[in-house]
Amino acid sequence: MEVQGRIKVIGETQTFGANGFRKREIVVTTEEQYPQHIMVE
Repeated sequence: MEVQGRIKVIGETQTFGANGFRKREIVVTTEEQYPQHIMVE
């Protein structure tokens, strides 16, 4: 899957569990006729 657009939000890095699993949420706004906000982890 490929998504093109502008980055709207870059979330803080979150750490989970004893093994140090990390994730960050990013919101991308597509540049189409009907723009969508897509959250990617």
